[in-house]
Amino acid sequence: MPDSWQCALLVSILALKQKKRQCGLVFLASGDLMVSLSYQFRIGRSTVSRIIRETCEALQDKLHPIVLAKPSSEKWLAIANKYFAKWQFPNCIGAIDGKHVLIQAPPNTGSRYHNYKRGFSIILLAFVDADYKFVRHSVIGQAIECNQLNIPNSAALPSTKTVMPFVFVGDEAFPLKNYLMRSFPGNALSKERRIFNYRLSRARRCVENAFGIVAARFRIFRKPITASVETCKAIVAATVCLHNFLKLADDAMPPLKRRYCPPGFSDTLSPNGDKRNVH
Repeated sequence: MPDSWQCALLVSILALKQKKRQCGLVFLASGDLMVSLSYQFRIGRSTVSRIIRETCEALQDKLHPIVLAKPSSEKWLAIANKYFAKWQFPNCIGAIDGKHVLIQAPPNTGSRYHNYKRGFSIILLAFVDADYKFVRHSVIGQAIECNQLNIPNSAALPSTKTVMPFVFVGDEAFPLKNYLMRSFPGNALSKERRIFNYRLSRARRCVENAFGIVAARFRIFRKPITASVETCKAIVAATVCLHNFLKLADDAMPPLKRRYCPPGFSDTLSPNGDKRNVH
């Protein structure tokens, strides 16, 4: 649970009545239908929809500058150091991936939101640091291409004189770039390439784990969201900010009391892909 000052901050940023705060947060945490919440809180269904939108926008407006501020060069370097310390992948400043957020088919949109899984969704494309906190989300590809993210200059790899750029790591869905690295394709790989893929996968799974934690905390992502597209976007933005807020509180707690990734959390595969014991 967050500390007292963090709880006070969370309450203060919501300039809404108590019932509205409860209704909006219950919707995110439980994923209940709006009609169910209208009966629970004894308010109209259209009022529930408006409350959810207002709550999510308030969360985003107040928390975003605190938990999702634009990283500085020093922040990127700190992320890279943490990736190397925790996951042994040097010069990595984040893992990138996209998550399909299921939504109800919007009216009069044709196939615009239809995905390859034969459902309807909007995409959350995000960078995640080594501690499963979101670094950035939104339109970030153009910002990288235009060098607008304060990414530090190339640096030597640890214990070597080989100078390499700082990179993000992604899966096969992303192209190779001088700022984006992916694993070697195929199965018939040399030992060196298999070890490289293993190390890259250790770093890349941070974004997969972050999406899993968000879906576990906010059950609204367990089924299609019945709301307008704009409300769905506000819900996604609010939950990303809340995730970072709660993760900061979780990191401040003693290791044994943390809810996610307690002591002893480690891989079950060796760099060669063989099973090993987890201590």
